[in-house]
Amino acid sequence: MDVRANQVIDRVWSTLNPFAPIRDPLLALFHPYHYGQGENIESRVRATEFVGRLPRTVERFASPYLIRHWTVGQALPSGLYLEFGVAGGLSTNQIARSILQRVPEGRLYGFDTFEGLPEHWRTGVEAGEYAQTEIPRVEPNVTLVEGRFEKTLVPFLAGHDRAAAFVHIDCDLYSSTRFVLSTLLEEGRLRAGSIILFDELFNYPGWHRNGEYRALEELFPTPTLTYEFIAVAPFFGRASVRLVDARSSVGENGRPSTVPTVR
Repeated sequence: MDVRANQVIDRVWSTLNPFAPIRDPLLALFHPYHYGQGENIESRVRATEFVGRLPRTVERFASPYLIRHWTVGQALPSGLYLEFGVAGGLSTNQIARSILQRVPEGRLYGFDTFEGLPEHWRTGVEAGEYAQTEIPRVEPNVTLVEGRFEKTLVPFLAGHDRAAAFVHIDCDLYSSTRFVLSTLLEEGRLRAGSIILFDELFNYPGWHRNGEYRALEELFPTPTLTYEFIAVAPFFGRASVRLVDARSSVGENGRPSTVPTVR
């Protein structure tokens, strides 16, 4: 879908913003069945509750393109721009173009094995899913880092001393997401102001028990960092967060009021 089509979608979507408290939970509830939600009504209902608890200050978007572009625009111009999970390069290239609009010299580093998922994720998505027959073509301001995250991330960080301004988590798996986020934390690369966009945070069977959401909940808050939701694409299960100083004013459970509780 091209930029113009997404702009049209955004205009139509914006006219429905007054109805967001009803619109967004319904979109989460009626997520496409190709994600297997028809097999797991509990996860679907929890996704509906999750979206319904997000405050009105959280931006809502109708498409993956729109939330990606907006979220890149919220990142600090300095710092590393990282993506974990490149696959065919669709989101990689879009993010790279969005970065250039904000930071003319900005570069995106995309991490992937291009061999597909290393393990089973969810119903119908087994190890090897998303494998590529060849390395995708990417924009000139993209550097691909090929290999398992466990083998490439620490050596990469050893050669780059900046903190992460923007991180796109398209890992799908809990294990991969936890490794990436915990490593970035341990290496001091996630700081107040860092932006993280999750490609599959919620709205698939078991999302609240496994996957990207579980890793986020297990790792935060830290003694110094917590997070606040800043954007969501309710129909597609995508969401972005901003890391904030945990020592500032927080709400229930040590988190800002923009973090809904999922039980």
